[in-house]
Amino acid sequence: MAKRFSEFQNVLLFFINDSLKLGETYPLFTLDEYLDYLFPSSEDGISPWNETRYLLLFRIYERLHEWLKDSEIIEEIIEEELSEDINPEMEAN
Repeated sequence: MAKRFSEFQNVLLFFINDSLKLGETYPLFTLDEYLDYLFPSSEDGISPWNETRYLLLFRIYERLHEWLKDSEIIEEIIEEELSEDINPEMEAN
C-alpha cells in the first residue's frame, strides 16, 4: 500500500524487525540485494543523501543481524526509530 518510496523503505524496516523477532537465520535481504533490486538509481549515478542514509541503515542491520537477533535491544531501537519520522527530507520532496 506504500505510495511513496519513503513509505516503502519504512515497510522494509518493519519486515526486518519482524524477521529478527522471529529468529530468522539470515537477514531478509542484503545491502547488495537492496542495491541490485530495490534501490532506484538516478541517470547521473548520484544518489541523494536520503538514499545514502538508508543504505547505511540497511548495511548496519545486515552486519549486526546475528547480534540483533539474540538481543532484546532491537525491539527498543526499532520502536524508537519508527516512532520518529526517520525520513523527513523525503517527505518534503
